[in-house]
Amino acid sequence: SCLLLLYFHGQLAPNLGMDPVLHASAAETLLATPVATKNADSALFGWLHGSALKLGGRHPEALAVFRIARKNAASLPALEAQVANDEAWCAMENMQWVEAAASFRLLLPPDGQGERSAYQAVYAYEAGVALAAAGHGGEARELLQEVAKRIEGADSADKVTSEWTPERYVSEMAEALLTGTLSKEEGLAAAVEMTILWDRHHFVRRALQAGPSDVSEWMTNLRAGLTTSKNGDGITSGVTCGGTSRVRALFFISAVGEEAEAEAALMELVETSDEALLDGPGGVSGLHYRAFAKFFLGRAL
Repeated sequence: SCLLLLYFHGQLAPNLGMDPVLHASAAETLLATPVATKNADSALFGWLHGSALKLGGRHPEALAVFRIARKNAASLPALEAQVANDEAWCAMENMQWVEAAASFRLLLPPDGQGERSAYQAVYAYEAGVALAAAGHGGEARELLQEVAKRIEGADSADKVTSEWTPERYVSEMAEALLTGTLSKEEGLAAAVEMTILWDRHHFVRRALQAGPSDVSEWMTNLRAGLTTSKNGDGITSGVTCGGTSRVRALFFISAVGEEAEAEAALMELVETSDEALLDGPGGVSGLHYRAFAKFFLGRAL
């Protein structure tokens, strides 16, 4: 029952968008009980322990616990993969881009080995974006090129469809990124976008509050690009980014900006016309930005 409660507070509740502070406190209380540490060496407990530490913002400790848990789960492939994924996201949230990429890569079996799932394209994309955010454009490009290969080589019928799926999203985004220079700035933007869509963007807010960092510098440049003024006819002028580029910037601000600017960006984004959402670079539609904005607005209400 203790492990079930740890699973609820450390895994289920955060994935449902519930208050992380409240559940971090409950998980910490559970971890302090003798019954929780009865099987302290088990991979399952290690995974839940690391999840609780990550939820409480103790990322370096969580990473160490996850790594031990992953090794202890070597005979349990499904649990080993789940721990590796959480280990990767723990590093991602702590802006340890290279470490995050290394953990995501653990979820990519070499060609000809193991199950070939289309979802492996998502892990390849996550690893590639993390490396781009670290400034390792060359390595990032190799992994982003893996995205299409993983989808095309999948065993099952879960290929990319016309519906919005993680596989379709990473397929389109990888193709768009590969047409660019894969600069550090492009990598940071892709990393932040991914964390917002995956509903894991609390770390971005924490980074912005903590002081100067790669993310805070990127956010400053983003705000500068959104500087606008409107004439009497309500036509926006003086905008340094328009179309889907502007929509994407509004999406970032609405998710991780300060309260007043986030609210203004959110409302503009929700009211954006379809035409402004369909001219994205590389053929990437911006419709999902508005869809997620409506989701965030509904959840806030």
